Amino acid sequence: MKPYRITILALLAFVCTSFAQADDFETATSAVANMKVGWNLGNTLDANSGSLDNMWIEAWTQRRPSDYETAWGQPVTTREVIRMMKRAGFNAIRVPVTWWPHMEATFNSVTWNSQTESLNPWDPETDPIGTQIDEEWMARVQEVVDYVIDEGMYCILNVHHDTGTYSTAWIRASMENYNKNKNTFAAVWTQIANRFKDYDEKLIFEGYNEVLDTYNSWCFASMATSGQYNANVANDAYNAINSYAQLFVNTVRATGGNNAQRNLALCTYCAASGAGNWNTHLQDPLKKMNKPSDTVEGHIMFEVHSYLATDNINNCKATVDQMLRDINQYLATKGPVIFGEWGTSEDGTNYYQDFRNNTLEYANYFVKKAKEYGFCTLYWMGLTDGEDRTVPQFTQPDLVDKITKGYYGNNYNYNNANLKGDVNLDGYVNITDVTMLISYVLGDGNLDPILADINEDNYVNVTDVTTLIDIILGDPVVITDEPTTAPNAPTLPASSIVLSVFSDTYGFPIPNGEYKYPGGWYYCTVTMTEVAGTTVAKAEYAEERDDTWTGQAGFWQTAGLSAAGAKKVYLTAFTPDANQLTIEILNNQEQKVADIVMPLEKNKWNYLSASVEGLDLSNLGNVSVRAGHSTIWFTDFFFAK
Repeated sequence: MKPYRITILALLAFVCTSFAQADDFETATSAVANMKVGWNLGNTLDANSGSLDNMWIEAWTQRRPSDYETAWGQPVTTREVIRMMKRAGFNAIRVPVTWWPHMEATFNSVTWNSQTESLNPWDPETDPIGTQIDEEWMARVQEVVDYVIDEGMYCILNVHHDTGTYSTAWIRASMENYNKNKNTFAAVWTQIANRFKDYDEKLIFEGYNEVLDTYNSWCFASMATSGQYNANVANDAYNAINSYAQLFVNTVRATGGNNAQRNLALCTYCAASGAGNWNTHLQDPLKKMNKPSDTVEGHIMFEVHSYLATDNINNCKATVDQMLRDINQYLATKGPVIFGEWGTSEDGTNYYQDFRNNTLEYANYFVKKAKEYGFCTLYWMGLTDGEDRTVPQFTQPDLVDKITKGYYGNNYNYNNANLKGDVNLDGYVNITDVTMLISYVLGDGNLDPILADINEDNYVNVTDVTTLIDIILGDPVVITDEPTTAPNAPTLPASSIVLSVFSDTYGFPIPNGEYKYPGGWYYCTVTMTEVAGTTVAKAEYAEERDDTWTGQAGFWQTAGLSAAGAKKVYLTAFTPDANQLTIEILNNQEQKVADIVMPLEKNKWNYLSASVEGLDLSNLGNVSVRAGHSTIWFTDFFFAK
């Protein structure tokens, strides 16, 4: 240890304790700046049937939270996909949630009509949504919010497809609608606010998504009327938006706790951004948006959405410039602004595919220019999509690159965003990281614990601070990336073993060779190796394979296996860089029996077990273990009574 390290440490500890966070929440302006760049977890908790005449989720599923979460083609959200976004440099996740399917409506009328060969419709007038939110749904929403908050990211939680063009939407931009539904709206937000009232400043509430008038007008109120404008319809719509906004603020503040000063986001009419110059009313949503009265100062932000065509990049950039100028003039004077959604125009053209270079240039330009104005940008849904979220991996890595470079600069590399010691993800390792780490160790800061664990020993303490100072001063840091000690897993009586998949203790070894998971999910090489005298399996992700599917390290085993009567599955595993692994069990017809996700501590042997009671394990066709783009060592993988 260098002799002056203690002096530096003592000085920085004094600085951090002297300037510890105040009890007050940061202002909305600070939050918008600190969110940096973000992403939407779209088509997930916002998924719904969307049509009164085709309530297919209600008719054909068990209406579990996972049935809704996966209804629009996305998998069940995991902590890993959120962590991937964080590690790439995204610091805010918007979590869109649709609430109406998870309230008091029974949907009993939604049955199959053999005469019309269609579903009978749902009538919200005779089977209303009521005011109470289902506890199981609320718990799942909270679980996903926790994924975001636990990563040290900002989370924006909203009321989503309760608005919009769907016939099931119950929030509309009309005073008649407001007067009819204001009590329901207040009841929904009272429950959400109470559930999360103890969460810190990283959680932001967004009152409503894209609220439209009764004509479904986009761009500005009454655009869909005859002549593309009707003053009476428009004024009524803007009054309704401002009424819902004020009610939202009043309702959240009334719940007390941290909600008394929580930062709140308010969308303009239909979240319009004022982009374009083809109609003189395009900027009306910016001009007509009021700043609600509030019991605290500086804790309201405004939100707009923007989707632009990129077939002509010069026109696209010109529209970006005009839009940002107008937002700055007409809306940002009332409070800080975020682009809660943005992307390419949803007009049926696949701009990412057909105009790739233009789209990438637009993304980089838009994020960079928005940052210059102090506006935060949260990309809508793409980047990682569908089954790629289960790996997880990026579906559009080039777009991720351009977005993050737009915010952090051209030298930023999201693949190497986690420089060892760069705890604030600014692309540099310096004294700022040390002060933030000391503050975190002292209990005053809020960092990603994975980034804060500099020496990767699964603890965050003063040793990580000294290790970080070593990095800054140029001293090498050696971190183990493979096991050096024997697993020494606890043993069970041989009589309790039902099926050994692979174990040095209980037998059934895996032969050497390359294993391809059914369906092409991954390629990896599994070899037998010894660690301190114990035979273990080593699964390495074959990164060099040029295949349609990128993959995960793991293995699979088949051959008419049976684990009938087993109550638990056991596994001993080691990995240098994965935070969880999955045991997947299929039957002999390749139908999934279970996915068992187990958390991992890095750089140590993990002794894992999980219940398999109630599962049909009599005819196994496939038992696999996998853990991201990593190398895993494992042994003692077996089923027991």
